[in-house]
Amino acid sequence: MKSLGKRLLSGLFRNCAHPKGAAGRAMLRMMNRGHRRVYGWTFDACPFADGMRVLDVGCGGGGAVLELRRRFPGIRVDGVDVSAEGVAMCRRAAGGAGRFEIGEAGALPAADGTYDAAYAIETVYFWPDLAAGLREMRRVVRAGGFAAVSVECTDPEKSRVWTDLVGPSMKVRTPGELAEAFRGAGFARVEIREDTRRGLACVLGWNPGGSLP
Repeated sequence: MKSLGKRLLSGLFRNCAHPKGAAGRAMLRMMNRGHRRVYGWTFDACPFADGMRVLDVGCGGGGAVLELRRRFPGIRVDGVDVSAEGVAMCRRAAGGAGRFEIGEAGALPAADGTYDAAYAIETVYFWPDLAAGLREMRRVVRAGGFAAVSVECTDPEKSRVWTDLVGPSMKVRTPGELAEAFRGAGFARVEIREDTRRGLACVLGWNPGGSLP
């Protein structure tokens, strides 16, 4: 029975990488609830402000989009996700505000310098190519703008309970490894912000040029 239970859980959590169908919609709703603390902490840790145009990379079920707009009513948030289910949920939740499209982190559907900031919360584990995703985030952010990647799985060994459930599509990296990847993608200034008590980390990088903070 224990083995059967694990197989059932694994079948559900494999939807994390690319939610599809009824199980995918259930997972998206679960992630919206389960990631609330990460959304709130990220938006406290990062310099978002009213008037910005922002891209959510891996917008999922729209929980982060709604929280950011609640905090900053004058902000515009667009989103990209590999899941058609997630994009549909975001469009419904956003009520016509913002643009939400199907797409991958490694090939973002936006022109160079479109955004003041881009963020990815609890999605970087599933990117097939981390370097390509970060280069794309830098490309679509204006000079002097920033990108942020937040995670609550920060230790590959301690996160094995999740990677075992989700499967090989999930890869956990340390904040230091993510910061090094930011530098490799060409970000001019890179910072790690952590809440070690709650096991949360956010890596920020600023696009070269413009007026850096």
